[in-house]
Amino acid sequence: MHIRPMTPEDDLMPFLVLTMNWEAGRDWDEARVLAAPAIAHYIEGWMRDGDAGLLAEHADTPVGCAWWRLADASDPGYGFVAEDVPEIGLAVVPELQGRGVGRKLLETLIARARAEGLPGLSLSVEDGNDGARRLYESLGFVAVGRAGSSDTMLLGLVPPEPFRGRLADPELEEWVERSRREAPRTPLLSELRAPRERRPGPEVASAVDATMGTPHPLPVRRYVPADADAACVVYVHGGGFVHGGLDSHDRVCRRLATLAAVEVIAVDYRLAPEHAAPAAVDDVCAVVRALATDEPGRPVALAGDSAGALIAYLAARRLVDAGVPVARLLLVNPNVDPRLRMPSVRAKGSGWGLTEAGLRWFLAQWVGEGPVEALAPLELSAQGMPPTRIVVSEHDPLRDEGVALSEHLAAAQVHVCLDELAGMVHGFLTLDDVSPAARARGDDVLAACRREKGGSPEGDPPRASGGAPARS
Repeated sequence: MHIRPMTPEDDLMPFLVLTMNWEAGRDWDEARVLAAPAIAHYIEGWMRDGDAGLLAEHADTPVGCAWWRLADASDPGYGFVAEDVPEIGLAVVPELQGRGVGRKLLETLIARARAEGLPGLSLSVEDGNDGARRLYESLGFVAVGRAGSSDTMLLGLVPPEPFRGRLADPELEEWVERSRREAPRTPLLSELRAPRERRPGPEVASAVDATMGTPHPLPVRRYVPADADAACVVYVHGGGFVHGGLDSHDRVCRRLATLAAVEVIAVDYRLAPEHAAPAAVDDVCAVVRALATDEPGRPVALAGDSAGALIAYLAARRLVDAGVPVARLLLVNPNVDPRLRMPSVRAKGSGWGLTEAGLRWFLAQWVGEGPVEALAPLELSAQGMPPTRIVVSEHDPLRDEGVALSEHLAAAQVHVCLDELAGMVHGFLTLDDVSPAARARGDDVLAACRREKGGSPEGDPPRASGGAPARS
């Protein structure tokens, strides 16, 4: 058996039909493929720009095929991830399945993709096709989304950047090095949500669990430091929309309460995938509305990190539109582009802790298959939003999203300050027990809330139309 590149004269159709008939009882043929637009677009105009394939031949007879096609976002395939990431297909004649032909084809196709500098390869695998799924996982593909009864899988091909000497302290370097030794795999909710022991945070005068909001009372934890003033911060935890809660960010909230001298209310919002968007936004809004009703006139700010920052922003947008005052926003490492189109997603999406594949999987759990426009701050009006501080990390896949949001807000004449933290990674707020530098940067960010209560982010000047965000 030998493998060779496909040419325009080679016929892909028999192998596309094979992929459709992967289990007994299916009766796809060429006519049916061509009559189904969602399938036909995989073969129409085959060998156009962006197409490539390999044929495995035995005695000059094709016995297997692996191929890729680039798709447009307006006409995506089942395994679509991005316009610069080809979706691949694989088929082997039944009598040679399970004999290594498919693996060899895929390994050769992946090597070609690396040589051509492609950022990744994606595919779609249906539920029940366990043999194919095991093959893909063994080659490094991880699930990043869901389309109908199929998982979308991604193999990232962008090599990690060098990290030595580029992080804020040796402890962060060690943390990044450990993360790079871990083999990529699809996240498991059971592992993400497993209880873990956490170092306690600083003492506060009181930390009380309660419920707030209607129509469904939500668990919250209220932290009151000894020197608290009248202001209040509602904190929305990160965790990829699928894990985290009152305990995961207890230390962050205690630090915020003591450093900013402010009551902090942590919201235990409903998690995806059991509760997809906008359930978490609904929950945060319910807590802020309850505060506005029960304690009218009290300044209430919103803060959050990572996924929690997106939820906090969307809640603020809805509350402002409804006339419910929000004093200010603190957004740390925010995810604000659910389509993940920013350059840093690709440049920093491997080897810095949070990965592009992980991001895509987390977002798929929360967004599902619905439209994303209402969940994308960059596609929403920023008019009337409260004064905002945005914090981005140099080595965070989401860095460019935070920068873009600061520019989006500034263009709408919103008071905004952008903190760009050199040598930091995503999630530094909860790495305070790993890295002294992460703790120091986090304390600076949280202490800034003390100076900003009830006003604009410190250092943010008035601006004319089209102004840029203040940077610190």
